[in-house]
Amino acid sequence: MLLKDEAGESNFGVIPIVGIGGMGKTTLAQLIYRDEEIVKHFEPRVWVCVSDESNVEKLTKIIFNAVSPNEVYDGDNFNKMQLKLSNNLAGKRFLLVLNDVWNINNYERWNHLQTPFKSGTRGSKIAVTTRHGNVSSLMRANSFHHLLKPLSNDDCWNVFVKHAFENKKANEHPNLELIQQRIVEKCSGLPLAGKLLGGLLRSEPQDRWERVLSRKIWNKSGVFPVLRLSYQ
Repeated sequence: MLLKDEAGESNFGVIPIVGIGGMGKTTLAQLIYRDEEIVKHFEPRVWVCVSDESNVEKLTKIIFNAVSPNEVYDGDNFNKMQLKLSNNLAGKRFLLVLNDVWNINNYERWNHLQTPFKSGTRGSKIAVTTRHGNVSSLMRANSFHHLLKPLSNDDCWNVFVKHAFENKKANEHPNLELIQQRIVEKCSGLPLAGKLLGGLLRSEPQDRWERVLSRKIWNKSGVFPVLRLSYQ
């Protein structure tokens, strides 16, 4: 998808990676961003964590400073900053990753933000990780978009074992088979949950695993119970 040089009304294409929290959107984007073929194909490559930032001027400044780290812009003139960003992208095939997009939720914001990107050369790409499927239509994403799905029970178990036991043998745990299904259920198909739960139980003596798995906090589904347990 990234290497495809499709035609369109802009010189850049948008590829959304959509999924609920803990599904692995950022991990997938990182693998893409560091891929050897991608590194050779795009210059510059820019990674921006958006999260709850919705101010277009602030985001533009962050992107500008990432594109041109040796030319930090501290001015307050938004139009001038956009023009400088446009000039710095002109004729270049760039890759911009907008990670964890929450609040770019109306067309006017996106229209202002994308203006400098149009100066890049054909084949430039913007990869967006988001929990919201409407971002795809808002940003006029290409017809394909990657909707991540939950892991299988076996894959969830493999993620958990990797982080709970590392190089040790999982079958050395005497009661592991009895709690395997409960652990898989608590992961809810989310790789982040499997990773965090594995790390959490790894730090606990194995005779306490049952106590951790029986906490009332597990009444909720998804990645949040294990996040809260890890925090506590």
